Amino acid sequence: MAKILISVIVTLFGLIVLIVAPLPSHTFREHLLELLGNFNTLRFSVEGNLDRSKFRLLWRGSQDGGISEKVVFDGQGYGQIPLEHGENDFYIECDGRKYRLFRQFKFNRVHHHSYDIRCRPTAGGVECAYNARGIDSVAGTSKRVCDGSAPTQEGLPAPGTEK
Repeated sequence: MAKILISVIVTLFGLIVLIVAPLPSHTFREHLLELLGNFNTLRFSVEGNLDRSKFRLLWRGSQDGGISEKVVFDGQGYGQIPLEHGENDFYIECDGRKYRLFRQFKFNRVHHHSYDIRCRPTAGGVECAYNARGIDSVAGTSKRVCDGSAPTQEGLPAPGTEK
């Protein structure tokens, strides 16, 4: 009976290996983690008199050989943040305009993160603090969001100047 159980376990493991056989750019561990699911989480909150339903959060990054943009918060509910490596840009839409909040460089597509974005009103518009906790963590504040000008975070182009 023990030999049959061991044979079944070895056979199942072999099938799993065949199903998620590593491609040239991925390891077996990465494929296995992708099959287990996407564990990225997002929490978006506002303070003061801001209306949470007036905001949208977008993710932009390379996906399937091209640049993709996906809504990850639509004012009411959350979407899933894609599992992608490289440059992952996060934008916020308010007042009909889009502003880049931050860029996160992920070294591996299966690095999972918990994203926390908090916006509060200021005298000049809205200020958004962000914190991406995980292996490729990044944190900071984008000031002067939703006031018609570009975020003041260095290295980020003004809205509409990107390609």
